[in-house]
Amino acid sequence: MQEAASPVRAEPQPQADTVPSSTDSAATVATPSTADPAKFGLTATQLPENKSPQGLSAITAKVTGIVADRATAGRVALQLDNGQVWILSDDDAGVSAGDSVTIKRAALGSYLLTTSAHRSYRVRRTK
Repeated sequence: MQEAASPVRAEPQPQADTVPSSTDSAATVATPSTADPAKFGLTATQLPENKSPQGLSAITAKVTGIVADRATAGRVALQLDNGQVWILSDDDAGVSAGDSVTIKRAALGSYLLTTSAHRSYRVRRTK
């Protein structure tokens, strides 16, 4: 007489939280390198790849020119030695040509320019 083979029941194993390895294809995401200082301060629509800005958190440059005319709606625009143009949100510009400035990312997508005299201004990049 043959005995009926009883089915083997495997107990379900509790699954540990797993983290995908760097070799998993789903975990690999190609992001453009925006650590390029020339791309600092550009909005997502101004970037050629149309990607959100990542990378640098601050840049340092020298002011090469100051412009306040109708093209900037009466606001003060600073031209930097790296070719970038930033508009100050404040009309009282305590910045002059040759000053060293640092521009940092601030809250909610804004930027903060700090002069060597420790004065700070909210700025927006135009070029």
